[in-house]
Amino acid sequence: MKRQKKSSAGLQTTQHENPTNSDGPLFFYMPDTTHGEFCQWFPSTFTISKTQMSSLIGHAIDDGDAEDSITFTCAEQFMMYCKAGRFHDKETQRRVLATTSPKEQKHLGKLTAGFTDASWDEVKSAVVLAGTIAKFGQNPKLKGKLLATGDRLLAEAASRDRIWGIGYTAKHAMSYNESLRFKERILPFNITELKKVAAAAVNKDVTSVQSFRKLAEGGFNRTFELTIDGLQVVAKLPYPSTYLKHYSVASEVATITLVRSYGVTVPKILGYSVTHSNAVGAEYIIMEKASGREIGDIYGTETVDVTAGDAAGKDACPSARQKCIGPNVAQKWWFEQRSRLKVHCGPFLQADQAFTASPIKELTWLKAHAYPRLPYVIPHRELYGYQMVSPAEIYPNCSSSSAQGRGVSITPNSRSSEFAAIQHFC
Repeated sequence: MKRQKKSSAGLQTTQHENPTNSDGPLFFYMPDTTHGEFCQWFPSTFTISKTQMSSLIGHAIDDGDAEDSITFTCAEQFMMYCKAGRFHDKETQRRVLATTSPKEQKHLGKLTAGFTDASWDEVKSAVVLAGTIAKFGQNPKLKGKLLATGDRLLAEAASRDRIWGIGYTAKHAMSYNESLRFKERILPFNITELKKVAAAAVNKDVTSVQSFRKLAEGGFNRTFELTIDGLQVVAKLPYPSTYLKHYSVASEVATITLVRSYGVTVPKILGYSVTHSNAVGAEYIIMEKASGREIGDIYGTETVDVTAGDAAGKDACPSARQKCIGPNVAQKWWFEQRSRLKVHCGPFLQADQAFTASPIKELTWLKAHAYPRLPYVIPHRELYGYQMVSPAEIYPNCSSSSAQGRGVSITPNSRSSEFAAIQHFC
């Protein structure tokens, strides 16, 4: 790691700063580094009324102090004070105000009595926004620095924080090649033919298509919504960068069909193609559009009583001949030379085959193609001190995982077969 150097402004400049990029994201992290003024921990005195804080946390602030407002030393202190206040933890509120250390304030916030994620999630964004507005609104110098950023995106380069940060260091974030990522997602196809296919899937003519619009950009598919005689259907086309598009499409179709066979209300598959050798010019899935609200819109705000059990009874389960596991279509199974390895990647008819296949595949790749490099999973790089890792260090893990997998046995009479879970990413 390179040493950090002092800038003329007295702040530390990290080795990841790119002063020539005036249009890209502006990364910040700790308060004593470049652009540290945007950090929650940066020293910044501001005052907020108890009336406003009461509105933010959902009930009156009652700290036994007759003063109507409180002055904070930084945005972190304000956030943790409100966090404790949300749960009526007066003692933690008092201790948060008693210290000027942002690190200690954060630590105290984690100790809030009666804390629940669901309750805090309801107000935390509004709390942080109010603190940020007060911080920059009441400090002219900080306000000037904020306005000077123009339209640039401000990103907290905290590798271990995916809530308020981006989950990456600035160095790793800047290594993202935007132009290359766009090329990987370019998807030529025939729109007219896709409309025809979608219309035919619901026994209609292409003239019945009333609208066609892009619905979303997913991690693996580009998704479109078509309205056909008032009926809404969804068309999903995998990106060129999606590995094994044939199996990816087949896997999704099979998974949804299996789930429906248990009586679970999921969209019905209306049509699909596992090859691009068709009139559309791309692999695709045509399916019903799910009704209702997205689970992400209500998660954390709804309370649901969950009763464990079979969704539709044993008789609804497809026969064993219809079920198998794999092939595994995850990218980590196929990128680089892995797609050319002479190893069995599925389908698997036995549980132990599925458990042992991954370590066998990786061990085969390590012995044939690996060389010292940074870990593939970016957050793991910090664990190794951003040092190259020798393939020899990974061998024991793969061998151990393979041995453990061979000990797995799932039979109709075993207790382990009483619970089944499907993990599927669309």
